[in-house]
Amino acid sequence: MPWILESTAAPAGPWRWWPPGTSGALAWLHAQGLAGRTVGLGALDRPATVALLVAAPLAGCVPVLLNRRLDRATLRAQAAAAGATVLAGHPDHPLGADLVLPEAFADAAPPPVREPAAEDPVAALFTSGTTGDPRPVVLRWRQIRHGAAASVIALGLGRDDRWCACLPLDHIGGAMAVWRAAMAGYRLHLHPRFDPGAVADDLDHCTGTSLVPTQLHRLIAGGRRWDALRTVLVGGAALDADLATRARMAGMPVRTTWALSECAGTVCIDGQALPGLVVDVDGGRLRVGGATTPDGGLFTTSDLGEIDAEGLVRVLGRADEAIVCGGEKIRPEPIEAWLRAQPGIRDACVCGEPDAEWGERVVAWLVGDGGDPDLSGLPPLWRPKAWRWVAEIPATALGKRSRRALGAAFSRPSPGA
Repeated sequence: MPWILESTAAPAGPWRWWPPGTSGALAWLHAQGLAGRTVGLGALDRPATVALLVAAPLAGCVPVLLNRRLDRATLRAQAAAAGATVLAGHPDHPLGADLVLPEAFADAAPPPVREPAAEDPVAALFTSGTTGDPRPVVLRWRQIRHGAAASVIALGLGRDDRWCACLPLDHIGGAMAVWRAAMAGYRLHLHPRFDPGAVADDLDHCTGTSLVPTQLHRLIAGGRRWDALRTVLVGGAALDADLATRARMAGMPVRTTWALSECAGTVCIDGQALPGLVVDVDGGRLRVGGATTPDGGLFTTSDLGEIDAEGLVRVLGRADEAIVCGGEKIRPEPIEAWLRAQPGIRDACVCGEPDAEWGERVVAWLVGDGGDPDLSGLPPLWRPKAWRWVAEIPATALGKRSRRALGAAFSRPSPGA
């Protein structure tokens, strides 16, 4: 069952609302000498983590959000790369931190609250690694503040909302749900992990949630229907049109998002840029301008895209995930869409496997019935030269598909095969 966290009006500082335990977390940060320091945070999805994410900017503390799905050596190396000088976390987190976080902080008389300046760093996290090694991204107060406020305005969120929080809090999508709550004051239904049954039950009592497509697929597979939901944000990967249709038939008002860690999360909802942000195209790549970009100016992304006649942004895929075969560049996304439409194929991921003769050859990971696919409807250049049937498409630690990693791993034994 989730923790139901109801915010109260903030007694001081830039947030409008404080979730339970914020004053206690603020006092703990000062008592531990963490004010003004960068802290490697090995925190799980607990009420204490929610309170810390809101309290940290008020103490000048910069938490480095570390992914629990990684091993200890990797986590400690990432903390060091982000400049952390101390490690704090829950005892069952693989980081193995020196300072132990409780499950929750009790409310207490808060120490003096610090007002962050626009360019102050307030959090750091690592990119998903879909195009190489994860790298640290430092988020500044103006980015968090504007990103949270713009989403609240675009989604019409307020005190009467109940948000089902089932994305990891060490991921930008999970953390932003907390910071939005500090702006809008809605109740946060915090899940300790994504359990399809528990989340499905909780959604009967919620008005909104954020999901990745895999979570959405698992929820609607149970045959449930939800009538209280007003907003279901889906991002992190391309949303299959059939999956979106089935979700809407189940009462889920699905809205697609385009989000970037470097820009404090959501940039577009249903192709529309958030208030205060602008998106254009330069050389085929999407660019973002506004207060949530790293330097407040134009930020050129690694995503290919276009803007239609109505001004809506359409993301076409990663610029650096093209497969180069014999000098020809091949986009994997249209091949994947074609494969998913074939009988017996429920999911597909196309990537380039290194090849001595061609540079790369097109290969595919497939989820489905396991028979040989009929590829005659694809152009010859697009046809996968090999494929593997798996129980589910392997993903990065953040739940995203890394085509670079999948291509390199194609010929090795696959977990779940």
